[in-house]
Amino acid sequence: MKQRLRPDLWIELEVTYAWARLEENWQALERPITLMRRAALEVSQRQGYAYPHVLDDRAVAYVERIKTWIII
Repeated sequence: MKQRLRPDLWIELEVTYAWARLEENWQALERPITLMRRAALEVSQRQGYAYPHVLDDRAVAYVERIKTWIII
């Protein structure tokens, strides 16, 4: 994959791998969400499709609720 991705995307993808601490795992989950959103926005614009912002917001809110529930 490294050969097929732009260097900036490869760097972002590399940091999605988690370590042992809980907070690092949440950050590792949030990074690919952000990366995939950026890629999807770019692709949708190029292809003339509307990006589903409402669905994106709902999915992120769901992950945040799980995070809050687990940490409490």
